[in-house]
Amino acid sequence: MPKILKEADNFSSFTWKDLPPEALLFIHEHYFSKEMTAEGYMAAYFGNKVSGIKHEADRLFEEAKQDALERGDFPDELLEVWTKKIIPKDTEEKSSSSFSKANSKPVFRDKSEVKRANLTQQIQQKEDQMDEVSHLNRQFGERIDEFLSASRSYFGQAEELLSQSAYYNPQKASHDQLVLMDVQQHLDSLSHQQMDLLELNSRKLRFKTEDEIDQLYQERNKLVW
Repeated sequence: MPKILKEADNFSSFTWKDLPPEALLFIHEHYFSKEMTAEGYMAAYFGNKVSGIKHEADRLFEEAKQDALERGDFPDELLEVWTKKIIPKDTEEKSSSSFSKANSKPVFRDKSEVKRANLTQQIQQKEDQMDEVSHLNRQFGERIDEFLSASRSYFGQAEELLSQSAYYNPQKASHDQLVLMDVQQHLDSLSHQQMDLLELNSRKLRFKTEDEIDQLYQERNKLVW
């Protein structure tokens, strides 16, 4: 991913930015066209689930750029794309603005391809969100089960102590046991209510996200190949 270094602070800070879709299509065309679709490569890059994929994309872009320059067929629209840029101290603001514009330019020989890549990225992000929600639900359920298991163990120990003390004060022990049972039932009820509420909200979010993903797929399928 492009790295912007600032000379003003002696290069101690920097900013990361993703390569623009047109640069990724250039990389795909030179290295991955036989292994996967452009959509697949875009999704892998923006999903960032493959270790080091963005740093490797920087290297491949520079390598393919050098080869294309030597052949004389490097696309003009990619001339302003950088994988590393140093912003001079006296022109930091101007250079940063120029770099931002260069990397956000939507110009490419196939606008549908860029739009398709952007939609693919949005689809991947929403699918990742759904996976994350499912993961959090499982974690919450496991924590609730652990809490209930531990509380039942403690309540069991407390009931055993009350049974032992019943010999000395049966009436108080009976009252305390009823209170203990009421507290345990209340905790069980609250825990299950929380799980039901979480499941309901998660289901609503999942349906909403699935609808949004379907709409993105429909929009992408309408684009001209």
